[in-house]
Amino acid sequence: MSELTISIENVGGIDSVDCTLSDELNVVTGPNSSNKTSFLEAVAFGLGRSTVPIKNDADTARVELSLDGETIVRTATETGHGIEIDGHCWIDDGDDIELFEQFACLFEFSTVRSAVRNNENFEDVLKGPMDIDALEAEREGKIVEKNELQTEIEAQADVETRLEDRKRELDAKRETAVELEATLDELRDKQRTITDDEELEELQETRSHLVTRRRDYRSQIENYEDAIDRLTDQIAEVEAELEEARETVAEYDVESLESEKASIRDDLDEITNRLDILQSVLTANREMQSSPYTGVLGQQHGLTGDTVTCWACGTESTAEEFDETITQLTELIEADKDRRAEYEPRLEEINAQLDAIDEAHRRVDTLESKKRSLEEQLEERRDSLETNREQIADLEDEIDRVEDQIAQKEAEQESETSDLTDEIESTRIELHSVQTDIERLESTIDDLEAARQDRERNRERIESLRDEIRTLTERIENLEQRLQTQFNEAMDELIELLEYEAIERVWLDGNFDLIVAREENGVTRQDTIYNLSESEREMVGLVLALAGYIAYDVADTVPVLVIDTLGAFDAERATGLLEYFADESPLLVTALLPDNEAVLAGSELEYGSVNPKQLTP
Repeated sequence: MSELTISIENVGGIDSVDCTLSDELNVVTGPNSSNKTSFLEAVAFGLGRSTVPIKNDADTARVELSLDGETIVRTATETGHGIEIDGHCWIDDGDDIELFEQFACLFEFSTVRSAVRNNENFEDVLKGPMDIDALEAEREGKIVEKNELQTEIEAQADVETRLEDRKRELDAKRETAVELEATLDELRDKQRTITDDEELEELQETRSHLVTRRRDYRSQIENYEDAIDRLTDQIAEVEAELEEARETVAEYDVESLESEKASIRDDLDEITNRLDILQSVLTANREMQSSPYTGVLGQQHGLTGDTVTCWACGTESTAEEFDETITQLTELIEADKDRRAEYEPRLEEINAQLDAIDEAHRRVDTLESKKRSLEEQLEERRDSLETNREQIADLEDEIDRVEDQIAQKEAEQESETSDLTDEIESTRIELHSVQTDIERLESTIDDLEAARQDRERNRERIESLRDEIRTLTERIENLEQRLQTQFNEAMDELIELLEYEAIERVWLDGNFDLIVAREENGVTRQDTIYNLSESEREMVGLVLALAGYIAYDVADTVPVLVIDTLGAFDAERATGLLEYFADESPLLVTALLPDNEAVLAGSELEYGSVNPKQLTP
């Protein structure tokens, strides 16, 4: 259990207070205007809330807070330029502070409670910390990486077969080289018995090297010609794809779509603003109409019927006309909501078209880049081809020159050596060719071994990416489901606990809309949160915030839950709420009037009590 020690100076109506909260549930009690809310605001400010009320006759409010072995001091000072905050709060991360303020700092006008109370959009607030867009972007990046690696693996599909083929070919070439070397040694031994012409041998050796080089150049020229043909075909294919992509881009009128999108957003903004105004007017009229104070609307009873004097303009109307006005406002609100819903499919369609345009532009850029790369490769192959053709021409001249010299030398030889010389030369040329093939095969095998290792690494990375993508997908799906489930389970428990007889169930559907099932005259029908009573809406708002508190594990960040303003609940239901909320937080701090605390004291629930007035010197 966490123990919270706090020292407060000049916060709200508090001069100075020092106390320690050590129970799971701590109730700040006292009559109205006894600084209960000021005490809670001081606790929230020390933990991380961005605002705190400064006492009227002071310039600086100060809060010292000790929790879980950590002590912080934080001050708020009025300056000529506004309120200046100094010192560190207990929560040291901006995102964690936002979670605390939204889901663990539940004052009357906290974001979630206000949204439910006023029938405003609360979905963005609830789902904001999930950061779904960032998770989707991360998942998409991993999918792209996985697809690229899969493409590389598919391109290397035959690497094992090629590697084994080259190894077998290398073994055969090595055996052949050994046999040729032995044959050449035998032929040279025979030749020495006939003649010992070293100059002729050097010429023959030179010719062997030249012939081998000529064969290699011819092979390279064939490779370059094949490469040029392949690159030419690839460029043609890319140009066809590029033309298709450009036609796709030209099919859309981006300026028109952007203009239509802006127009729709303007209309939606206008509808939203009008809805806010109509909702406020409707809420105000209903509150005035249902007020327990008889003079609020100036009701008068006459012989011809009851009349109502408008609280805003002073005009007298019958009660029926006043009710009709409220009905008309309600119909206008529903009509505007319907109009807003009608715009959304077209807006989604426009966004989809704009995304398609962006994808087409990216495709054009990719294909243009690929085309430039292929053209550069083609130019390099053509240059290399021309260079090889020049080199082989020079080599042909050199071979002719050497062969002329050999012919001259051989003419000087006796005819008995001619057959042996031809055989030696043929064997030497064949041996040089085999040795060149061996070197080429060894280099190819090294490259294939490296490619095989790369493929294995890519496979391992793909498996890792699959797990990461699966985890991200499950996380995206589970975040919303967890939040929805937490709320629905908590709401079911609280409706049973608080015994709201007219409400059978309140739940979040898949679209994060609040649905109410009410029983009227023995018939169950769906209703909106707007038609619930004040205490019912307050209960829903609190539970919705608590669902966020549980779903986002806010207790791991700060083990304190602060709840203010339970005045909409009777004493029994307030006690039931606190019993439920105390189970979900290591340390709960709330405020109650003495009458409500008296009911709490009569329950079996254990709690600590704090009275700021009694603690103030």
